[in-house]
Amino acid sequence: MTTGNPPVAQHDRPSRSSAASRNAVLNVLKNTKEVTTDELVRRTGISQPTILKVLSALQHEGLIERYRHGEPTGGRPPILYRYSAQAGTILGIEAELPVIRAALMDLAGNTLTTKQWTVDLTLETPQLIDALLSSIQHFADTAIPADTHLQTCGLAVTGFIDQTRGLWIGSARIDILQDIPIQQQLAAVLQRPVHLIHQIDALTLAEPAQHTVFHNQPFLYFDVAEGIGLRLANAGTPVTGMFGNAGLIGHTTVVPDGRRCVCGNHGCLEEYASARAFRRLLRELHDEHPHSALNQLGHPAVLSDAVQLMHLGDEHAKRIVDELVRFLAIGIANAVNVFEVTNVVLGGYIIEGGESLNRQLLHQTRTHLQPILGRNLNLVFSTASRDIAAPLGAAHHALQLATLPTPA
Repeated sequence: MTTGNPPVAQHDRPSRSSAASRNAVLNVLKNTKEVTTDELVRRTGISQPTILKVLSALQHEGLIERYRHGEPTGGRPPILYRYSAQAGTILGIEAELPVIRAALMDLAGNTLTTKQWTVDLTLETPQLIDALLSSIQHFADTAIPADTHLQTCGLAVTGFIDQTRGLWIGSARIDILQDIPIQQQLAAVLQRPVHLIHQIDALTLAEPAQHTVFHNQPFLYFDVAEGIGLRLANAGTPVTGMFGNAGLIGHTTVVPDGRRCVCGNHGCLEEYASARAFRRLLRELHDEHPHSALNQLGHPAVLSDAVQLMHLGDEHAKRIVDELVRFLAIGIANAVNVFEVTNVVLGGYIIEGGESLNRQLLHQTRTHLQPILGRNLNLVFSTASRDIAAPLGAAHHALQLATLPTPA
């Protein structure tokens, strides 16, 4: 005859509380849209009876639902579980002032609604922040369905941040922003937890290529927009720096003593390859050759116009495209050489150039690489919509960090 507690199942850990088991299951669901009981056992190390109890409780709370039967592996097909779309909403905000972009998604990751608006940058700092916060609150009040509630919010901003303290430290383009406690301020307005993230991290998290093209291999994400940002993603997770700007490739020097940049230095990459640089080249073309084909389009030219005219033999369009490609290829090659990561995703205005521009960039970048890196270079354009990518990435970031409450 024996005494004491009955034997513990192989995967159970006696120290696990029911709350810890619940959180372990929720954490798996945050990273997996649908999951089986066996998968939960494998990934959490918790016994199947305990997993079933947790799933039953979460269903009772309305947080998860049985989705459908999975693919059978012999015998009865497994049941799949996922977050219940009605269990709550997550708000994602991107503040790329003066533009604000917002997205609302449910816990199952479905996008419910999106919106974009602007704020007045001529306002003084307190009024500017008040306008930003009140506009976000208005979006939340009008967008969240009456039969659900907001769980948490992710806020993506540009410039420099301190995630530990929730500070928006500042931006080279908006010098009036200094040490704004934006995370705390927005949390007070929404009465919900807010998680601060850098814009390029949010864009990287939203990048579909990390799940498809590269099969979870490390990749470099370039946001080629008003500035040029870079992020290394490893196992789907962006590698950040102390102030959110690890990979500040746009402010690396490509032309010694070159054009003065908004950051105060000279010859920065983004002065030669960003959307801002493209507009400068168009202005110079207008001044020097007012009757060029690009100036006769009847609307502000975009990169696809320049590429199309280049293929038609227009020398002015070719000069502009060649200059953009030349400098961007240098920036890409520098990053590939530093990290020895040959999977590269390009987002931002540059994707307007299409596949022909991609091929031109690929060829030009290879000329700056060691042969073994050049042969393995995989350069793809982002398939994410730039208008909603960062808000959705911010929302997913918030969901990852959220502690979903047990309903009272």
